[in-house]
Amino acid sequence: MICAKYPNLDVLCEKDNVTLPEKPPVDFIISGVDYRGVVKEKTASITAIYDLEVLKDGWVEIPLLSSDVAIVSAKLDGKRISLLTKNGRHELITNEIGKHKLEIDFLVKVYSDVDSNNLKFNIPRTSVSRVWFEIPKTNISVSIASSFSAEITESNGKTYVSAVLTSTDLLSMRWSRRITIPEPEILEPRIYAEVFTLMSIGEGIINGDTTVQYSIVQAGTAHFTISLPTDVDVLDVTGNRLKDWRVKEDKGRKILDVYLSSEIKGTYQLNVKYEKTLQTTSAVSEIPRIQILDVEREKGYIGIEARTNVEITVTDVSGANRIDVKELPYQIIGRTKRPILLAYKYLKHPYTIILDIKKHEEIPVLSAVIDSASFITLVVEDGKSITKGTYYVKNNRKQFLELDLPPNSRVWSTFVSGGPVKPAKSNISQKRRGWAISAPRALCSHGSISR
Repeated sequence: MICAKYPNLDVLCEKDNVTLPEKPPVDFIISGVDYRGVVKEKTASITAIYDLEVLKDGWVEIPLLSSDVAIVSAKLDGKRISLLTKNGRHELITNEIGKHKLEIDFLVKVYSDVDSNNLKFNIPRTSVSRVWFEIPKTNISVSIASSFSAEITESNGKTYVSAVLTSTDLLSMRWSRRITIPEPEILEPRIYAEVFTLMSIGEGIINGDTTVQYSIVQAGTAHFTISLPTDVDVLDVTGNRLKDWRVKEDKGRKILDVYLSSEIKGTYQLNVKYEKTLQTTSAVSEIPRIQILDVEREKGYIGIEARTNVEITVTDVSGANRIDVKELPYQIIGRTKRPILLAYKYLKHPYTIILDIKKHEEIPVLSAVIDSASFITLVVEDGKSITKGTYYVKNNRKQFLELDLPPNSRVWSTFVSGGPVKPAKSNISQKRRGWAISAPRALCSHGSISR
């Protein structure tokens, strides 16, 4: 058979409508590989079995292992072959198209650290890579980089490891003596509380607004309890992650249970609003004492203010120290615009603060007053007169300025603070003729009427 090159073969094929075979997109494919190794003291003996397929017609170079491994032998389809070392890799050179099985035996160096051993070498990327190793030790921890489904078993003084790798170009395995970590001791939370309370004294009522600043260490918690007097009604409870709150009575006190949606550790702030009703507007009463339960330590500050015109005096104090109002923290001062009259600090329970609350009789005040008035009257020749009256009024709450005009008089115009207003008739008396002029407090600094 005689073969020769024909320079115009493509042109001839086109003329005769002959289709040439399509060139493959890649020269070869490594569909899978198995690495099986036995670890010794200084080295590891490994066998790699590749399933590959050559697609290109002619000579093909297939890069395989890195050149830092020592090749012991290589077989292609059961026949011994030689590998080429090029560009830092061991390569297979072949011109046989089709599927092949390549088997390589090689040695890898084992590196030792203070507390671990490891081996690593470069491998070709494949879609399927499986590894299996035998290590002549037990009671060890083994990790293989880029691996899934790792299985570790021990038998006859040896450890066996198998795993599947992702598509990677590095096989790295590390093993070390297994360290048994004791199970963590289940600790109870240690809770510390700082309490900031503003007491507002009104007519027949004491309103409390308490902020509890929790510090939680060692373990988290999702439950807080607060003790209150039985004569106190809880109005509202707010806080982050708040799930629910309930009030129950126990041993002569009310117990407020607060539940969070999840455990919390660190700092947490809870706000509680409540009230105590007094029998009369003037009374001697103890301020509600709020106690935080199940805590290691509690300390707090109390500020007392008057919401109405009541006089507050302290009749008895125990367990708490009076401090200057300026020493109160911002959590209390920043909560009100009214002046705080009394301030206290306590470091532990129990404490008692008893107040004498006196409601003084209210003195009526003027609803409106005319500071001054001026009149100008013009009398014409026919005997008629025109009068302009100007009133300077201080108005607190009256809606109208009522005027009694002379009989047979007629109102021409009215103005309040320079703006015109419409007057209306008022039934001041059946025998008197009255007019009502709108007198809003915001406008009525002075006004005038002409008739």
